[in-house]
Amino acid sequence: FSDETAEGKAWAKVVENFNKKYDGKYQVTTEYIPRSGSGGGYEDKVNAGITTNTLPDVITLDGPNTAAYAKAKVIAPLDDYLADANM
Repeated sequence: FSDETAEGKAWAKVVENFNKKYDGKYQVTTEYIPRSGSGGGYEDKVNAGITTNTLPDVITLDGPNTAAYAKAKVIAPLDDYLADANM
């Protein structure tokens, strides 16, 4: 999605509300990266981040590599972190 789609606009509102609520404690920034099929390089960028240990703290995934990323412990559920932060 992008910041011009309904999903992107919804995420922008979620981020805006989060940043207001946790101002001074947490700050979320959003980067929209097009999918490879649309001329972008999302999976390439994710894989480069894995290789260089520079992935963002939070990413969205919906592709075929999600299970492989989880198995390799590149990604993990956030449940425990959110519970610890009282979110």
